[in-house]
Amino acid sequence: MALPASIFDQVIAPSPVHAIPHHTDPLLRGIVNVRGQLLPCVSIHSLVGITANVAMEKPFPGKSNPTSGFLAKRQTPGLSSPAKLAPKPCLQSGQQGGYPRLVVVKKEREVWSFDVDELYGLHFCQAEELRRAPALNNQSLASLTQSIFTWHEKNVSYLDVEQLFAILRQRAI
Repeated sequence: MALPASIFDQVIAPSPVHAIPHHTDPLLRGIVNVRGQLLPCVSIHSLVGITANVAMEKPFPGKSNPTSGFLAKRQTPGLSSPAKLAPKPCLQSGQQGGYPRLVVVKKEREVWSFDVDELYGLHFCQAEELRRAPALNNQSLASLTQSIFTWHEKNVSYLDVEQLFAILRQRAI
C-alpha cells in the first residue's frame, strides 16, 4: 500500500499501544504516546481486511528514526509491543526490507497513527505510472484504492487519502 508523502507527519520506532476501556472495535487499537502527545492508533490491516504473514521474535532497539516515506507493508496482528518486533535491514538499492515503524499521518488538524511492519521509503511516481485499479477480491481495500502502480515488479495500491480519513473519522471516533 502507498500513501502520498505529504500526509506523513512522523515515522518513529514502534510504541506501546494503550487500550481504551470498553472499546471493542478492532479498527481503533487504542492510543499511543508520541513525544508527549496522545494519538489514536488504528489498525490498517483491520481497515483493509488483510491478514499478516510475518511473525517476528527478536527485540526491537528503541531508537527513533526520522526517516519518512510512503510505501508500507501491512501490520502483523497481535504485535503491539516493541519487544516483539525484530529489525530488518534497511532498504538498499534493489532490495526489499525495512524496520517496523509507527507512522503518524496528518491532514489539516486531523492526526492518526498506525503500525507497519516495514516502510520502504519515498518513491517518486509519475502520473503516467498510475493506473486504474482492477477489481479486487478484497472489497475494503478496493474501496480505499485510488489507483495502482508497479514498484519492484509488484502492484502497489495507492490509497485515496480523502476516503481513508473519512472512514477513520466515521468508524474510529
